[in-house]
Parts: sequence; structure tokens; C-alpha cells
Amino acid sequence: MYKWSQGFVRKRVAPKTNFGQFVSYPQFSSNTRFLSGQKGSTPERVNDEQEDRIALNDKNEHNIKKENILILPPSQTEDNRIKKLFNLHLGSSNETEDSSTKNGGVYLNILQETVGDIQNATGVEDTIEGLRPHDTEISVHRYEVLKQSLVKSFTRNQLKEYLQNAYKKNNTETSKKKSSNARKDKIASQIITGAWNIKVTKKISTLEDLLVSKSVKLTKPQLFLLLAQNGFLVQYLSRSGVRISFKSEAETIVFTGTEQQVTSAEIVLNHILRRSHSEIINLDAIKRLSNEENNDAYLNKVVRNSEVYFQNIGGDNYELTALNKNQIKRSKRLLLWILDYNKHRRNFLMLPTKLNDTELIPYKDDDSMNWSNREDDFFVMKNKHLTKNQKLESTINRYSQLFASNDDLDYDTSINEVKSLPHNLEHHNKLSAESLEILKDLGVSNSESNDNSYSKESPVKSSSLTDFEEISGFEVKDIEDIHKKLTDFSYRTNLSGIPRDHWNPPIITLTPGNILFASRESNDKAVIPNPPAIKDESTMYRFNSNVPLLHDKVLSLPLEGLDSSSDLQKNLGLVNDPHNYVIQMKFMPSPFCEYEGISFEEKMSYPPVEIWVELNEKSKPDLDTLRVVTVEVDNSYYVSLPGCNSDVKMSCQVSGDLLSFGESAASSENQEDHTDNIEDILNSTTRKYNHYTSQPGIIQFLKESVLDFSGKVTTSIAPTLDLTINGKQLKYNYISMSYRRQLNVLLNGSDSDRLIQFDLVEGGSLGGRKIELNMAGDLYGNIDIEMFKSLLKDSSFLLNGQ
Repeated sequence: MYKWSQGFVRKRVAPKTNFGQFVSYPQFSSNTRFLSGQKGSTPERVNDEQEDRIALNDKNEHNIKKENILILPPSQTEDNRIKKLFNLHLGSSNETEDSSTKNGGVYLNILQETVGDIQNATGVEDTIEGLRPHDTEISVHRYEVLKQSLVKSFTRNQLKEYLQNAYKKNNTETSKKKSSNARKDKIASQIITGAWNIKVTKKISTLEDLLVSKSVKLTKPQLFLLLAQNGFLVQYLSRSGVRISFKSEAETIVFTGTEQQVTSAEIVLNHILRRSHSEIINLDAIKRLSNEENNDAYLNKVVRNSEVYFQNIGGDNYELTALNKNQIKRSKRLLLWILDYNKHRRNFLMLPTKLNDTELIPYKDDDSMNWSNREDDFFVMKNKHLTKNQKLESTINRYSQLFASNDDLDYDTSINEVKSLPHNLEHHNKLSAESLEILKDLGVSNSESNDNSYSKESPVKSSSLTDFEEISGFEVKDIEDIHKKLTDFSYRTNLSGIPRDHWNPPIITLTPGNILFASRESNDKAVIPNPPAIKDESTMYRFNSNVPLLHDKVLSLPLEGLDSSSDLQKNLGLVNDPHNYVIQMKFMPSPFCEYEGISFEEKMSYPPVEIWVELNEKSKPDLDTLRVVTVEVDNSYYVSLPGCNSDVKMSCQVSGDLLSFGESAASSENQEDHTDNIEDILNSTTRKYNHYTSQPGIIQFLKESVLDFSGKVTTSIAPTLDLTINGKQLKYNYISMSYRRQLNVLLNGSDSDRLIQFDLVEGGSLGGRKIELNMAGDLYGNIDIEMFKSLLKDSSFLLNGQ
């Protein structure tokens, strides 16, 4: 390795490394020499005088000829943090680019240009501009930090190009010539002091001078994602220690902190945005189905509730951007939900004849509303002069007179009366004979009472049609007109669906609730919104079935299937849960899919589909009770009753059973395959599950969904359902789901016991939570005018406040 020359001058030749560079070895430059020409010679010891002379000769040698300099490749000298950030934004490896493209990644507009790509340097110029401080004067320390940031983050050509463009804008030619051959740090200094016109002062550095500010250019979808979820991502980014601010006009986010904190925040921000997803959909079908003029207002509601950014890219094409794919699926579902398109439905509205005697009162019950109505201003119609409740007034007066006549009340006497039974059980009849015997054994009874009879009569007095006419203001002709429109199914002949011979019997139901009139013009600044102008039946309205005041009134009725005269039945009703737990799922024909041989109008003329299934004791679906029905006819008449406890919705609905229809079709096709072979019979599927084979899409839907409501696992619903109707394959989109807790009670009606279904409906965060009461008409398909009048008679129990 060493060559010796005259005068013992040593020349060191460094060995080559794998990088092709020369490396010097300091350990070989010690003050020891080897004897030449002698094999196995040992180093000679030198004294201090010789050592000084050798050092002087070495110094003279360095003055004559330069010593070899250690040169390392850029990969070993650059800042690893900048390299990591650079690779993240550039996607240096093909694997990174492919994965980001596959995931629909969105890159930050920072450090995306390579060293040789100077022609399109807009991104680099924006990044350099982002480092520009807002102050016109900075301290020396901050000046040095800012200059080093420019030197480390950009190449000389990038800084030079930025400086030349800045001088062109300022018309500074002399400084442009001086910067042509300047070093990198000089160009950075000229950018700070020349292009940015910032003065460097000798004032004492403050805390702000020790911090670094960095602006990052973002697109509108990226800004939307950062500010969504009440700024959750901004709070997450601030955990790195940076101070975050936004410039809405420039569409930039500014990080302020130490250099390491700012770099960490940029890496986290880039990682979040690269994981975002984008999808392009065409909303032409949605606009064609919508009957509303202000479609942008509904689209804004979907954006706010799904946290998905809709960007118009031309025509009816929109690019949807979200943080995950489930949000994009949810936005499609909300679009169909708010569209509420259904050709198989007819709605009618009846207003009072004397609108001048009514007034609109603001109504607010967000918990019972679905997501699309919670931001609207609603009003309910009531009479200006409400009639007195004579029953309530007489009760208050009676108790007032009773307490006024008893000035001195004996405390002991009152306690004994509470512990003992009433003297006259004729008017109470609440205890059975067995209960009386138990109370006698406990010593809490009245020995004088021998009357233990139990009344089987309903506590509700019988009503007549005249009572309904009085409280509703109806006339006979009004009742006949309502019945005629409810039972009109003629429009169904021009629509698609299952054949009429597979329809279920029609049924008329009556549901109390509130008709809510919406204001088309909303004023956010007003404390009390302005009521809408109601002129005719074309007024915009919604119906809410939540009437909490009827809860106790309905629960006072006897349960269905429970013998009130039997002590055992009464005890079972108190111990066992009498409710039925049912799941209702709604589906709508998908406007996003195209089928061969089926036009768009024909596809959307098919009826909506609902799945009803009861839950077992483990809160899982009982497949024996699963029903898939089509809503073939749905006629509703909304009647405003400003003088009653609530308004009323009258409905006549006809449904079709898809599973029974498919089962009959499948049985007719497989009738020839009947065999008497005992082995084939034993290997065949159970008969009660044969109807699922006619609708394989239902089996696939159940496999893809997680219908477990026990709370142990997360419930999930498949987004689509494939069905076969009239030999045509159709795709339905999932819209909503409701968890119903049902209780059936009986009302002693005018003709027979009237069934009232009391439901507590849980629709989740989107559907809301409400009470629903449905008084059913004839359950066997009788929808004539006499049955309808009988139903109106019994409805006085729900509508009358007395």
C-alpha cells in the first residue's frame, strides 16, 4: 500500500471502495516508519525532536501538493428525514407508485419534481413560496434557519429558476446577472433578502424565531377531507406538536413548529391523503328521477351526512372523494334515500276548510326525524282557539273541592287507608281471587269485602261515526271520497311487478301522527323561522308518527292472545316478554345498473322490496319467519286535524310475496322431477327451505351480511340484492333498516276487537327513534266502505283528547 521514495516522503494511495470513491485511512498516518528492504523488520522508535521534524516535513509536503479528500456519495450525506419525505411524495419506487395509483392515492403538491424536470416547476415554486415568512423583518437566527431549509430542500437549479422568475416579475435585471453563477447558499440568501425583500435585524431572537413555518398547497377535496368529522384529522395532526392554520383563499395549510415537528406533520398528512379513495359516478339517473327543483340542496345534505366530496368534472359526471370506500357506498345509499322514488305510491293531503281559524306552530323533534329532515324548519297546524278539555277540568275541580273541605287531615288514618284495600271493589275490579287470598295471608286486606268479580269489558266507551265526524269535521261525502282514492289500484296496471294472483290481501290501516309543513325558505339568522304559506294540497309536507302522549293510553288496553279472565294468563303476561322483535329492511331498484333488454323507465317501474324477519332469543334472524315482499300498491291519505290530539294517516297497501311466487314457479318447473326413490327423498332439502332456491340472490345477500343484533359483533348489510321477478334479473340497492319492538293490543271496537300494533322503531343514527301506532282494518282483505266507516269509529279512541 505504501511506496517509498528518496527523503522518506510517503505517498498514500487509498483503496477503492464499492462506491468507486477513494477513502483515506487515518490510522496509517501515525509517526512510525518501517524499515525498507528488510523482511520482518520492526518499527524504529523516534525521540521528540525527530517527531517534530517529521511533522514539519509533512506540513511542507501538504503545502506543495494537496492531500486526497474524502468524497462520499449523496446517499450518505443527505438528511435522512428529507429523503424519507422526498420518497413519500415522489413515490421513488415503482411499487409505491403502483400501490398509490391502485388505491386512488392523492399526492401532495410538494417536492414532486425531479432534478432534471425544471420546465414544469410550478409545484416547486409553490413549495418555495410556502417557506416565505409573513414578517418583513426577521432575526439572524431565523434567517440562518430559513436559508438552510432552502439549501437542504431544493437543488441549485430549482432555487435559481425561482429567483429568476421572481426577478422577472420585479423587473430586476442587475440582480439576475449576479445570481447566474452564484453558489447555492448565495442564491438562497438572494431569495430571502432580494426576491422576498426581507430585512435581517440584530434583534434578540424570540420563540417565534426558533420555529419553522411551512405551507402546503392542497386541493379542494383534500381541504374538505381535513375539515370533515368536525376537524378530527386536524386535531390528529396537531398531536405532532405543530400549530396548524388554514388559508382558504390560497387553499393551503400552514404548519408552524420545529423542523422535526413540521416534517413529521407533513409525513402524516401525506400518509392520510394517500389513503383516500375516489370514484366517478354519473348522476344523470338521479336527476331524471328527482321531482324537486332544488337538487343542489339535497346534494349538500348528502355531502354533510356522508362526508364525501362531490366534484363536478363535466356534465353529470362527479368524482366522489372520501377517506374510505364505505363512505362512498354510504353516499350512494343516501342519494337514493333522499330521492324516495316510488311509482307504486300515491299520496293525498286534506286540509281544513277554514284555514283562517288555524295557525302554524314551530315543531322540533330531531330524535324522531330521519337524517334528511333534521335540518329543516317544520310547523304543525293547530286551531287558534282550542276547546277546553271538559273531563280534565271537572277532575281538577272535584279534587280541589275535596281538599278544600278537609282542612285537617289525620296522618295515621291516611296511612291505614293506603295499607288497606278499597271498601268497594265494584268500581275497581283489579285483583283476582288468588291475589286477594295472598294479601289476606299477609294481613293487608279488607275482611268486609267479598266482591272479587272481574270485569271483562274494555275501559273504552263505544264510539260512533258521529263522534268521528264531530272531532274531525268530516262529512259523509268526505269519507266516501277518501275511501275511493285509497282503494283505487288502476294506476298499477301500467307498472311492472309480480302477477296479481300472487298478491296478498289488501289492508287499510290508520296511523296517528303529525303532518309537518316545511318552509322552503330557511333563514339561519332568525331565532324563530317564518312559517310557510299554505294555500292548497301542493304544499310541501312530511309525516311524523311519533306521538308520545298516546303511549300510556294504548298500553292500558289488553294484550292480543291474552285471556284477561285467567289468572295464569295474566301472570304470564307480567313475567314473559310480550314483545316481538322484528327487522325491516327496505330496497329500491338500482338506477346505477344497466340491463340488456330493459329500458331505464321499465327498470324503475318495478316496486320497492322489503325484507321482514323476526329475531330469536339470541337476537339473530329466524329464517323460518323471513319474508321478502314487494310493495305493489301504497295509497296514503294525510288528513290534518288541528282540533285533535294529532293528525292521521290513512293507508291502503297491497304487497306481494316474492318467496311464495318463486316457490310456485319452482315447483311447477320441478314437477316433472318428482321421484319416489327413498334415497333421493332423504338427501333432498327440507321443504320449508325450498322457496329460497327460486331466489338465489337472497341466499347470497344473507351470506354477505352480518345480521347479528346481540351487540357482540358489528352488524353490516350488503349494499345490493339480486332478485328475479317475472324471469328478469334485477339489482336492488339497500336503503335503510329499522329495528322494531312490536306489541299487539286489542280495542273493544264497534263491531269486534280492533287490533292496534304498538311499535317502538329504532332507525339508528340515520333513521331516528320514534313511536308508531297502527290501527288495522279487516285482516282478511275486506276494504269496503262499511268496514272503513267502522275503522273511523274506533279511531276516535286515539284522536279524541277526552
